[in-house]
Amino acid sequence: MDVHRGLSPTARQESLRLAADNPFDLRSNYRSIGIDRAGEAAERCSDALDDPRATTVAVTEGGVVVAFAVLAHDGRLSSHFELGCWSVRALAVDRSGERAAPAAALAVLARAIWDAARDLGADHLSVRTASDDFALLAAFQAVGFAVCDTQASYLLTPRDPASELRRWRQMGEVEVTYAVGEEIAELPPVVGSTMSEVMGRHYNLSRFHADPRFDDDRASVWYGDWCRRVFTAERADGVMVAMREQAPVGFISWEEDPLAPAHQGLTIFGSGLGASLGHGAYSAMVDFAEVTPIFDHAEFDVHINNFPVNRVLARHPAARVLRVSHALHAWLDRGEERPPNPPG
Repeated sequence: MDVHRGLSPTARQESLRLAADNPFDLRSNYRSIGIDRAGEAAERCSDALDDPRATTVAVTEGGVVVAFAVLAHDGRLSSHFELGCWSVRALAVDRSGERAAPAAALAVLARAIWDAARDLGADHLSVRTASDDFALLAAFQAVGFAVCDTQASYLLTPRDPASELRRWRQMGEVEVTYAVGEEIAELPPVVGSTMSEVMGRHYNLSRFHADPRFDDDRASVWYGDWCRRVFTAERADGVMVAMREQAPVGFISWEEDPLAPAHQGLTIFGSGLGASLGHGAYSAMVDFAEVTPIFDHAEFDVHINNFPVNRVLARHPAARVLRVSHALHAWLDRGEERPPNPPG
């Protein structure tokens, strides 16, 4: 097998076909509810390839692409942690085995990604992958990647989407409301300031906290800053907020999937940040989402060690497990020899 950087027009089309056929794409499990998102996978891959910050690595057999990955520099993350942080934005492998054994192609791809990242001056490289893609996990761990977090992603589908759209609802001990778009910045300032302080001081479940090479305090600041951008609508298309006695006790933010309306005719919310200060706030917001017809489906990404939130979603009648994924991290500045060539 041969390794290339960059794609010819023909190789690009071959890569897009691999992306569309990828059984481990993180949205492929929508098929379980009758929604085929393969076309969107190809479009997302095309967007990643068009990113001017991106570098593409391809593995070919007999001149045909059997595996590829798109790497991109994350400027905001790099600036915050004062490191060269890169991520794998798209990746797919020919799983048919017609030209090359998938495990062998993955082994070559993993080494090629490692080498490209080092040549690009990366200190840190990350990729999120399906937890049941064992061939990929084995190949990437063999070259130095390690699992740094595991997330369960739940899909919530309102059971009564024709119900009345109400801005406020009393849900147990708390009142829940929502805001979208420019309305987010019009929420009482105490909501954003309180939740940002909570995230910045107390949130410690992220992949950065789990990775001992990242500074925990700086990782918490990252999430506090992210939360502040949520409440200026810079990092969110909408939020739900739980209030108790006029004080904020929880929030969940989301970003609308930009491709779902055109491809599926659906509004699908992707998971953002969330926090709860007790009083049943998280359960109340999930219950609110179930009866408030502002989306067709919503994803909730939850770290597996966040037991209270997993308990709420795993038991909720309107939610189902959509996927489980791992974040893999690799550090490329350790001064070590590069990993050995894959067998064969």
